[in-house]
Amino acid sequence: MPLLALLFVTGVFGQKRSDMTRIRTRDPVVYGVSFTENGEALAVADDQVINVFSVRTLALLNTFAGGHTDRIMSVDISFDSTLMVSGGKDGTLVIWDFTTARIIETLHSHNGIITSVQLSPDCRYLVSGGTDDRVVLYDMMQNRITHEFTLHDDDVTSVVFSPDGQWLASSGADGKIFLYDTRTFQVADTLTGHKSWVRSLCFNRDGTRLLSCGDDGQVITWDLEDPAQISKQYINRVSLTWILTLDVRGDDWVYACGDLNGRAYIVTHFGTYRAGVGAPVTRILFKPTQKELLMIAVATRGNGVVLLDGIGMKWNQKKRSR
Repeated sequence: MPLLALLFVTGVFGQKRSDMTRIRTRDPVVYGVSFTENGEALAVADDQVINVFSVRTLALLNTFAGGHTDRIMSVDISFDSTLMVSGGKDGTLVIWDFTTARIIETLHSHNGIITSVQLSPDCRYLVSGGTDDRVVLYDMMQNRITHEFTLHDDDVTSVVFSPDGQWLASSGADGKIFLYDTRTFQVADTLTGHKSWVRSLCFNRDGTRLLSCGDDGQVITWDLEDPAQISKQYINRVSLTWILTLDVRGDDWVYACGDLNGRAYIVTHFGTYRAGVGAPVTRILFKPTQKELLMIAVATRGNGVVLLDGIGMKWNQKKRSR
């Protein structure tokens, strides 16, 4: 029986223990984390360097240094774990060889802080967003910038590819979400529904849904199955304060998010797990390849990075909104 079903049936709703494991970082402020696809290693942006830890033993596996002169804000590891990209407050994008920790290329494509970076599933493209209100697409094969999108009226907060590579999405402080078709890199739709900043985006496993969160405390699920009729599938008021980050688990029916008040949530159809981590949550990620367990990595602005197990979180039996 899956863990969630077991908890639901037996009525284990109270917080029995604190399954919180702290990753040792030099700086308590961390914005960027990324799992390898097999979930065995976690890359942590520790000020100007990236340290990679074993998730099982917490041992330091490698350090990536010399690419940035200011705090690293976003990190992403490629699907095949051969490449890693990072973007920082210095406006620099760095492409790393993940196996050797060597710098492959350094890019200066933004005039401001780089807030979000991601590699496309096939590693063909690198997308980045920044406080210069721009989304920049870099072609890894041609070694050049091929597209620049200037549709946002304020900071770009999140850029993500769908797992099938069909879509690219960006969000901003202007409250807007733009959806781009990667076959043409034209805007397919503009999604509006948040009342203020949209802070983070993520696609589900097959790219049929996009989730967004923002300063209105809401998580919105957008139905993308019919590109001609994109609609809001669910609207869930998770928090009374800003929700800064979110992620979807591989099975598509569970998501995690974190807020300004230092709370991490795992939201299911049956109810919500909740835990306090003592500092604003800047990034939250499910450990990949999980089947029954609910482990998340939580980066914070003040308490470093912690690994949380859902079984040790408080449980609230309340169905999520539609």
